Amino acid sequence: METEARGRKGIQPVVRLRANKEECAHIKAGDEVLLEAQVQVPFGAGKVTKVSYAFGEEENLEEISCSEVYGTDGDFIEIREDELWGAISQVRHRYDRPGTYFAAVRVMAQREGSKEDIYTQIRNIGRARIIVE
Repeated sequence: METEARGRKGIQPVVRLRANKEECAHIKAGDEVLLEAQVQVPFGAGKVTKVSYAFGEEENLEEISCSEVYGTDGDFIEIREDELWGAISQVRHRYDRPGTYFAAVRVMAQREGSKEDIYTQIRNIGRARIIVE
């Protein structure tokens, strides 16, 4: 599977979520974890318009609406490299109970970079595993 936006040649953003710079982070209960989302959008396919996080602590997920799951919006810095647009976003979160959590990030992109045009947002998600001891 192609993991770079340039190689995929599609319009959907490619997103990688890392916890403490890893796909799987091991932390102690009460410690903070740094979640970093790296987003790529092929040149001409649009710009990132929104980044939202879920920390994997939601119970009874089937009873929670999507807006509640991804209720934490993150700020992002827009980047441009050669023929790629993208963004980097970071957020810190504290896990107080031991367990395995799957944090997720949902990113949205739109061809003109418009946040207001809700029907033309292209979405993708990334996940990272956090093991709390």
